Amino acid sequence: TSYGRLGMGIVFVGGVHAVGKTTACEQAASEVGAAHATASRLIKSERADAIPDRGKSVLDVVDNQRLLIRAVARLRELESRDIILDGHFAIPNTQGGIDSVHFDVFRTMGITAAVVYCDDPAAIAARLSARDTQLWTKEAIATLQEAEIQQARHVTTVLGIPLLVLNAFDSASLVKAIREWRAT
Repeated sequence: TSYGRLGMGIVFVGGVHAVGKTTACEQAASEVGAAHATASRLIKSERADAIPDRGKSVLDVVDNQRLLIRAVARLRELESRDIILDGHFAIPNTQGGIDSVHFDVFRTMGITAAVVYCDDPAAIAARLSARDTQLWTKEAIATLQEAEIQQARHVTTVLGIPLLVLNAFDSASLVKAIREWRAT
């Protein structure tokens, strides 16, 4: 699969909350001249109550993914640059479990490459407790992070697109990968 097969590529960047996705994506987008969007903001733009303001559990993962697909389609119509989209491959649900985002969501959005960010669960827990009211255990973060990685591998294998696993906040490697993917 060529990165720019439709004249515009979408790199999906996943990882658990507070692993540095948005920070790295904003820096990379600025450096490579791409647009940056977050899945949660796009979903909220479609329906304000789709993403909870507090906590990280999602009530209706399937409906939110439909909203995301619609929002990404609108963004693709408006945007002439490559898009870096940050979000999740796996999402905590309200029953205490984890829902994986189905590969068809990524296929429908037209994802051409993927990245997943990882970090030490204790470091993520510290960042989450500093920014959110909800406390996470290291074990819960480790479980969610492993689900993110496994689903990222599954999605990219099924779609035949590249996957890069990066350490938290590593925007330089994201920039390098985007430039390499553009060159192919």
